[in-house]
Amino acid sequence: ERDELQSQFDYSIRLNREVEDERERLKAELDDAQAKVKDLDSSLKEAQGNATALEAHIAEADKRQEEAKRQIDALRDTSGKLEKRLEDVIKGKAQAEKEAEEAAKKEAEEKKGLF
Repeated sequence: ERDELQSQFDYSIRLNREVEDERERLKAELDDAQAKVKDLDSSLKEAQGNATALEAHIAEADKRQEEAKRQIDALRDTSGKLEKRLEDVIKGKAQAEKEAEEAAKKEAEEKKGLF
């Protein structure tokens, strides 16, 4: 009976060691998992910060693009007005040249009539 009790005691000690070893292994796995979660949380916060910065950058780029479009439209408008003004000046010059030519012809005819 003593041998049986010793055998049970040895078995109990062995089981306790196995349980303790398993507990330590699980604790180590838990510690690793917690460290990974902490790293992932840091990475997530960094990614969220980057996303926020990117959103702000995109919003600023959109504002600059809209301003550039407005300036292009203003330049097109000014260009159109300048083209119209240039056409008017060219027409006015042609008209003035025509009138000057007619006046020169008339003056030449009047001079012929005098002589």
